[in-house]
Amino acid sequence: MNNIAKLAKILNADVIFLDSVQHTTTFLYKNNRDSNNDIHDFLLNKLDLVLSHSYTSVDYDLGHVVVCKINPTQLICFSFLYKKNFTDNNELIHLHSLQNLKTIAQIIFTMYNTVEAPDEDIYI
Repeated sequence: MNNIAKLAKILNADVIFLDSVQHTTTFLYKNNRDSNNDIHDFLLNKLDLVLSHSYTSVDYDLGHVVVCKINPTQLICFSFLYKKNFTDNNELIHLHSLQNLKTIAQIIFTMYNTVEAPDEDIYI
């Protein structure tokens, strides 16, 4: 899990673990002070959608989430929080993350499972 937290730090993302059986979400790594628990309710409301694909990107009012299904019932979510006032650096990080959604999801899968990630498209 340390490598996933390091990746989240590089990408300026929060990491949320979602267990669909227990209907629980937990922050594994919190990178943004402005993060709140609304993201947990949002993800649980999208559970059917995110469980039906290996990789999913979902927009919400504060940013977007890249969801990686690590096994049939558990997901790791990278939450990218957009701030109202972008700095040049933040904007570049967000553009980079949007351009590489599938790659980010595949890296998450490989880091967690230590096997090669499926080569499937990301559902947006």
